[in-house]
Amino acid sequence: MDPAIVGSPAFGMLWSKQYKPGEKFFAKPLIFTSSKGLNGNKPVVILCSALNNIYIEDAKNGGNIATLRQRNVGAAFTQADADNCPDLGGPAGIIGTPVLDPNSEIMYFFSKSYADISGATQGTANGKYRFHAVDINSPTLEDVSGYPIMIDGSVADNDPGIHFFGGVQMQRPSLLWRNGVVYGGFGSHCDKWNFTGAVIGINVAEKRVVTYFSTEISPWLLPGGVNDWTQSSGQGGIWMGGCGLSSDSGSRFFFTTGNGKGKQAQKGQSLNGKSIKLATLGEAVVNLRIGSDGKIELQDWFQPYDYALFDNNDEDLGSAGLMLLDTNTFKGTGVSKMAITYGKNAYMYVLNADNLGGYGNGPGGGDGVIQTINTGASTFGGSGSYPLDGGYIYFVPSTTPIQAYKLGFKADGTPQFSFAGASIDKISGRIGPPTVTSYKGQPGTGIVWVADNNAGLVAFKAVPENGVLIKLNTPATGGLNKFQRPAFGDGTVYVSTTGGKVMCLGSPVNLPLNCTGIDFGDVPFGNTKVGTVTCQTTTNLKVNYIVLGDGPYTANNNTLPTAQLAAGVSFSFQVTWNVPADTPGIRTSTVTINVTPSVANQFTNNVPVGLRGNVVSEGAFITISPVHYSFNPIIVGTPSEPEGQAGTFQLGNAGLQSLQILGYYYSENGETYHNITTNGTNPDYKIVGTGFNVETSSLPVIGSTLSPGSQTTIAMHFYAVNGQSSDYGTAFFISTNGGIGRITLSGTASASPKAEVAVATPEGFWNLNWRDTHDFHELEALPGNVAIRTMRVCNRGGSPLAVTKSKPVSTTYLYADIETVFPEGLQIAPNDCAYGNVSFTPGVAYINTQPKIVTGAFVLNFNDETWGGENFVNFQGTIMPRQDGPLNGLLALYQFAGCYKDSTCGGSGTSRCFQQAGSSDTNSAAECIAKCQALGKPIAATQYTRECWCGTTMPPRSAPHFIDDFGFQSKCNFVCPGDRASPLQFCGGTGQLMNVYYDMTRISITSSSTTTTMSSTTSSSQTTTSPVVATTTSSSIIITSSTTTTTTTTTTGPPPPVSTVHNPGNVNYTWIGCVAEPATGRAMAGGQVLGSESSTMTVKRCLEFCWPKIWVGLQYGGECWCSSGPVNFGDTLPNSQCNGQSHFKLINYDYNYNYDSSSYDPEHYPFYHTFYYTLHHSIDYSIDYSIDYSIDYPFDYPFYYPIDYPFYYPFYYPFYYPIDYSIDYSIDYSVNSSADNGT
Repeated sequence: MDPAIVGSPAFGMLWSKQYKPGEKFFAKPLIFTSSKGLNGNKPVVILCSALNNIYIEDAKNGGNIATLRQRNVGAAFTQADADNCPDLGGPAGIIGTPVLDPNSEIMYFFSKSYADISGATQGTANGKYRFHAVDINSPTLEDVSGYPIMIDGSVADNDPGIHFFGGVQMQRPSLLWRNGVVYGGFGSHCDKWNFTGAVIGINVAEKRVVTYFSTEISPWLLPGGVNDWTQSSGQGGIWMGGCGLSSDSGSRFFFTTGNGKGKQAQKGQSLNGKSIKLATLGEAVVNLRIGSDGKIELQDWFQPYDYALFDNNDEDLGSAGLMLLDTNTFKGTGVSKMAITYGKNAYMYVLNADNLGGYGNGPGGGDGVIQTINTGASTFGGSGSYPLDGGYIYFVPSTTPIQAYKLGFKADGTPQFSFAGASIDKISGRIGPPTVTSYKGQPGTGIVWVADNNAGLVAFKAVPENGVLIKLNTPATGGLNKFQRPAFGDGTVYVSTTGGKVMCLGSPVNLPLNCTGIDFGDVPFGNTKVGTVTCQTTTNLKVNYIVLGDGPYTANNNTLPTAQLAAGVSFSFQVTWNVPADTPGIRTSTVTINVTPSVANQFTNNVPVGLRGNVVSEGAFITISPVHYSFNPIIVGTPSEPEGQAGTFQLGNAGLQSLQILGYYYSENGETYHNITTNGTNPDYKIVGTGFNVETSSLPVIGSTLSPGSQTTIAMHFYAVNGQSSDYGTAFFISTNGGIGRITLSGTASASPKAEVAVATPEGFWNLNWRDTHDFHELEALPGNVAIRTMRVCNRGGSPLAVTKSKPVSTTYLYADIETVFPEGLQIAPNDCAYGNVSFTPGVAYINTQPKIVTGAFVLNFNDETWGGENFVNFQGTIMPRQDGPLNGLLALYQFAGCYKDSTCGGSGTSRCFQQAGSSDTNSAAECIAKCQALGKPIAATQYTRECWCGTTMPPRSAPHFIDDFGFQSKCNFVCPGDRASPLQFCGGTGQLMNVYYDMTRISITSSSTTTTMSSTTSSSQTTTSPVVATTTSSSIIITSSTTTTTTTTTTGPPPPVSTVHNPGNVNYTWIGCVAEPATGRAMAGGQVLGSESSTMTVKRCLEFCWPKIWVGLQYGGECWCSSGPVNFGDTLPNSQCNGQSHFKLINYDYNYNYDSSSYDPEHYPFYHTFYYTLHHSIDYSIDYSIDYSIDYPFDYPFYYPIDYPFYYPFYYPFYYPIDYSIDYSIDYSVNSSADNGT
């Protein structure tokens, strides 16, 4: 990739293609040129998707021609079967990047599906992993003989008690091929269930699993965690943000792991990574040896000394893979092979790949690594490296600028990286690894590419200029999929969006010239140097003119050829660089050649050519990089505080003469200067300011020299003096014969972060008790209906709060966007808050069906050590289908029974079940139900779109009469003419099918279609009908007595229970008594109902379900109702009347209940004062009231009081101020009632 082309108008969007809805690409594209005829041996791009689809496209023109090959390898494992894990935002199919054998042209990959790949039988336990070997030249992309291979049931080599269970595992990292064996790493779906990190190897010739390594083994697995897949155990998953297994030879490879349950390495130990075979490889860098038979075993490892803390805070080391650096550049004294990794814990570890470090082998029991760099924020995916121009590495901490660190060396030759520059713009969180390209391996041509979730594909010059990574102009792509690494072809780059769109960027047309740019080399200040651009034509053309980019360059158009040139002709011209008297460093620019090709529209008219040079000084010249270093914050009072923060900077000589060190000094105020002195408590350091040291051994001795063009790395240290929270700063000066160099240092020591999570209430307040279940309540299931609850995460501490784990609720009905709502890596500054929405979308439900309660949890963890590990913020909502026709409480009186075949009833078998009640061009369930109710019929049915039928007897609820009760998926699928716009119902179906509705107070639907109608007489002479179960049932919570019915059946209940059963174990409620439903409507209209559980309902279960609603009632033996008012009761009845019929056993919230004052915290708990006056519906009443209040509160807030008429009873209002406050109030009220029996 030529930076002169990439940053010019010649670089653009070649093609894009939108794939099917729900399609996502986590596996990276493979770009390949076949030698066996695929696409005429022209380059192709191979795409593998989360829906288990394979697509092969023309690499240069894929969006403009049909897909060359495609295949689906099976139904992808659904998000629901992953317990709604939101990480992928959909199904899990082919997630890890495949490998392709360029000789056989066979592609190998793992695919997740089910035992039955059609997906007909789903469920977590049926999830399976298969290993495929696909011939990419096959027209249908078939597997070669002997494939796919099922890997479920494989046994771990290092622990025979561990078996691979695909339902709970996910294959995320890119695959590795070594010596005829393909290796894949496995982790989990959102840390759920009993997963253990695994590497599985397939011998592709023998077509079998040849090795299986488990990252956690006995005896360190938790009890019950080996065979029971529903339990949590092991862990140590390998996911690495999608990075691949790293290998530098055929005899070993590396990977990193996430959280682990077992803790073999303990604080205070020193464990050698080469000799100790660690059995708990969570939060680790792992090196596995590859045997001659392909089997793998532990060879070396590294665990940070504080890895246990990472586990608790979900700060996975394994959120990024391990990068092996180019050994020609990245090496030094005692280190021939270097590796780097980092994670959510905001630390980068620079490792010796030949001796990773084990555990606790550094100074003071710390990490035995080459260098630790605090990245400042969580980092995902991996890093990039550039071995040219001195050597750089790149990484992107979440929601921060991309950072570049340059290779340097201590005085003893030990390699060290120092901050070199950063981008101006911040990069979004959850990006993939920065990827570095060059043009034909030439210095000065490096480009760093980043796939930004929001900004799209962005590119920077690889070498910072004056501490800044210069952004190149690239075409807009829109936001890209998370953890994505751009894939490159010959002059092309491929990326994909979250929505399944794949894009190819490159030069839209061919280049008419092949030109060699100019590298001016080292040029002193104020000098002039001439370079030559040489070009060769690739087509017939005429050269017109040249245009020089920014900078002091000159060239003469008169030196260009004027005649028409044939293809293959060479020409040249000169460019002069007039070097300014400026600071030393690399300078780059371009010269653009304008041509007119003979063939139109096939070649670009403008060809950019790169110019590069390095400004130096003729004498010695001191350079310091960076000129300002801001240390990451120190968290006071934590175990890591005494270590402080480490950093480095580079001292260099950009002159052509030796640089001599004359002295060192510092100033904290710019007025007073001090010579550096030895730190009295640590003689290995020199003090350069309050809280700042430099490592003595890294400082060049005064009087020593640095040779021209050389650099040395100086190590620094920042600490909190006496544990004091404060902002620290100083300026450190180095005096030389080449000038005085200065670096300013700053750092902050502050208190720990403190997470505060709150959820908005419907009243507009913040509920700080996030452990509550946050209820959306009932929402009608109509098109477009959605309810929103806002969540808030605030940082009440003194240092940045990091979101280390975020698994938003992601179900069919409850949803929060994983990309935008508290994404992992989000940093929240002290006293700042972040906000995000959780939505409840009930969808579209079939009319006159039962409400359904749905639930979901938002999983959160932070770098707040008091948060206590991952926690769940629970939500629920009630899907309320539209209820047409007359109501029975909240529900339609006539409930949907299902789709039936027009049937015969009665003993003769010839009578039709229903009689027609007419036909209508506005027919609907509501219209038909009204007709049947008027006729006194408890059954209504719609058929043939327009017809309405009524009856008294249900057809048998069995085949061939009963078809289904699938609602919108039913075989009854004729649209009702009265409900065409957005139909919520059907009116019959092909083959004499009809949609049937029944009066639920007169008909009972069971599997055997038993129909029983009973009348019962209450003490108030009101007559009601209610469903009765035709068996005698004993219950410890319902007081029953003999009841006269319309049949000869007598139901006798158990003896009266003791009084404690009225409220078993819940002191917040008080038994009120037995009341009747009102004459019209329901006692708790608008309340919440917990189904019908006649066999399992207890008072305790009902109270627990309803808490903290005010009113609770039990009815019909198994129904539980609850409401916060208003309520509308009928007569007060004797307790004996609450015998499982329509009357309510009423329980009231006890307003005398008081919070324990010793635990009351007004900042975190709402303050409620509730009082009640309850009147029965059926009596006359009058109410006189007066309310006086006074409130003393320390803020300007309008006091709202719901005093408007109508005055609802029971009277209820919360004083709710979730902040520090004081409230003094008095409420005087009087109630006068003319009723005799008011309570």
